[in-house]
Amino acid sequence: TAQSIIGYSLFIIGMIAVGLPHGAVDHLLETRKWDFKKAPKFIFNYLFLSALMACVWYFFPHLAFAIFFLYSAWHFGQADGKLWSLNLPLSVLWGLSLLVYIIGTHLNETNAILSSMRIMQFDFSIPVWFLLPWLFLALYKKNLSFSITILWLTVSSALPLIFSFGLFFIGQHSINGWIQIKNHLKMSNKKIWMYALPFHTAAWLFLCIYYLYFLHATDIKNSSQWGIFFIFLSCISLPHTIAMNALYIRKRLPF
Repeated sequence: TAQSIIGYSLFIIGMIAVGLPHGAVDHLLETRKWDFKKAPKFIFNYLFLSALMACVWYFFPHLAFAIFFLYSAWHFGQADGKLWSLNLPLSVLWGLSLLVYIIGTHLNETNAILSSMRIMQFDFSIPVWFLLPWLFLALYKKNLSFSITILWLTVSSALPLIFSFGLFFIGQHSINGWIQIKNHLKMSNKKIWMYALPFHTAAWLFLCIYYLYFLHATDIKNSSQWGIFFIFLSCISLPHTIAMNALYIRKRLPF
């Protein structure tokens, strides 16, 4: 349909513009410049962690999903916690809450994807008002940004899973992370994006190879295509999560 075409087009544009690029400048977070002496070690560590995560998915998919879920909640919570001045426990709880909310309000779509990933399906659903306690907290803290985020997350629960997740991942997390990185690096958006381009391009290349491999090796259905995407996203986001956590600790932001 036209709505799907528009939605998926915006999702792809968002991933190209900021979704993947915000995680493709980790090589600058420590030195603020390209260090040719440290580059080989950095690239090796990144590829090693990504490959390690891929192996866990291959041999222990349930464990891989649990690890992916937990460090995603930690990472998303850290980023939003810095933005809204939340302490560590609240930040982690927020990260867990929003992931459970997105999954639980799209249970049929989630289970279709999990099935393709060889993960047991969930038998619970989350009510639309699940984030209401967080709205009360946001209003109590007089935090307009926090309040608006909860409201549009609630509204987006009526959208398909990929669009609901994409709105958060691109519109909230990636843009927020990009701003934090920009403030740390003190560079223009264009300069940061150009620094991200080599790793950003490599990520898309690996995704295409990864996808074509599974397309050739398995009987792919629509749901499993997204399963492949999320497995790949988990592999490249693990080293990014570690790099951003180190930055937050060094900068003492937000914890």
